[in-house]
Amino acid sequence: MSENTIEKLKGKNCKIVMIEPNKNKATVIFGFLRDIDYKKDFVILESVDGLKTINKNSIIAIKPTIIKRK
Repeated sequence: MSENTIEKLKGKNCKIVMIEPNKNKATVIFGFLRDIDYKKDFVILESVDGLKTINKNSIIAIKPTIIKRK
């Protein structure tokens, strides 16, 4: 993923598709993109499960989402 693409989504709710190391299937994570650490190539995401750090190189796709409230 390019840095410019991820920087535009900082501070927004996102859907992230990623492949974890040593796994063949992609996983989808929904959450709020908190911060990006360019030196260590990590993205900090706040999801329902809590804060997560995702390696920027394992991200396949990322797009903004709208949270539907009931």
